[in-house]
Amino acid sequence: MAISSALSSPDACRQAVKALGGHVAVITTKDDKTYYYGEAVNKYLMEDHLSVLSFVNAVSNLKEEQVAGIAVEMTNSLGSDRFNIWGMTPESVYPKIKECWDGIYNNMTANYCKDPSEWPMLFGITTQMIILKAIEAGAGAEEAGLMAMQCAYVISKMDDDSL
Repeated sequence: MAISSALSSPDACRQAVKALGGHVAVITTKDDKTYYYGEAVNKYLMEDHLSVLSFVNAVSNLKEEQVAGIAVEMTNSLGSDRFNIWGMTPESVYPKIKECWDGIYNNMTANYCKDPSEWPMLFGITTQMIILKAIEAGAGAEEAGLMAMQCAYVISKMDDDSL
């Protein structure tokens, strides 16, 4: 896939894998929604030393079992009403995140990231800054981190055909 075709998509982890030709497991639910799982996505999201989780943890200090709990709950609830982001359907959140990604890509990513493998780092830094703003406004660091990782986990499994 050409890198340019991934530029307007909302998730840096999934799109980096897509742009670099990485492998994902494609899961289709009973209602014909498609989701993308696999180690290649999880590397950028949770496993690499420069993953989104590493930036989130720098300000929220989540425990490994908390993050694992998000992954288990979201994976087990895929295709059900329990698959949600803070009580909102992923289908209602995804377009807003796509719009945000477009703005970030056009104003920052294209200028600062020379390779798709760098996109998740920028997303991680942006997420970290949002968490810091939430903490400054009175949110708990752990709660803000958990909310950010739940959103990141769900959205990293989606693309336009997930709607």
